[in-house]
Amino acid sequence: MKATISIIITTLLLISCGKRDGFEFIETHGNDLQLEHEKLLTFQDLRNRILVPHCITCHKRSGTEEGIEKWVIAGDPENSKIFKVIRDGSMPKKADPLSTADLEFVRQYIIDLATRRNLETIDFVTLKNEILVPYCLNCHKRMDNEENLKRWIDLNNPLNSRLLQAVIEGKMPKNGPPLDNEEQLLIKKYLNNFLK
Repeated sequence: MKATISIIITTLLLISCGKRDGFEFIETHGNDLQLEHEKLLTFQDLRNRILVPHCITCHKRSGTEEGIEKWVIAGDPENSKIFKVIRDGSMPKKADPLSTADLEFVRQYIIDLATRRNLETIDFVTLKNEILVPYCLNCHKRMDNEENLKRWIDLNNPLNSRLLQAVIEGKMPKNGPPLDNEEQLLIKKYLNNFLK
C-alpha cells in the first residue's frame, strides 16, 4: 500500500511540473540564483542575463535602463509588465520560455531595484574625512579627489570594488588597524552612490 501511494504521489508531482498558463517550468540547478544573488542585482546583471539573450533582438530600447523603465515597477514584480509577460509565456515570442531561475532572477531584480533606490548614501567629503584621511591618504595620495578614487570602484558592481574588498579582506590599511564594521559601513554607503 505504501509503495502504491509513493508511486501515485511521485506521478502527480511529475505531472504538475508541466506547462502552465503558457509558461513551461524548466528544471535548473538550485544554486543558480542563490550564487548570483550575493549582491543587489543591477540593470547590467539583468541586461546580460535576460535582455541581451532574450529581448533586445525585438525590443532594442530595452537595452538601456531608461528603455526598460516603463516595463518595471520597482519593488513590485507582480505588477511589473516585464515580469507578467515572461511569467505568462507571451514573451519572448518565437523562442523558448525563460527558465524558472530566469523568471526568479527578473523578480529579484525588480525587488532589488526598490532597495537600491532607497539605500542610504554619504558624499565624497564625508568618506574623505572619516576614512581616506585617517587611513588611506598617507600611502594613496591620489585618492584625495573623487575622480582619482574611481580607479578603485567597479562601476558595474560597486560593492565588489577594490576600495571595499581590500578592507574586508584585511589587506588595507597596511600600516594601521583594520577598519571596524561601522567604518566599513561608511565605505558601503559611499559606494551606494554608484548603484544604478
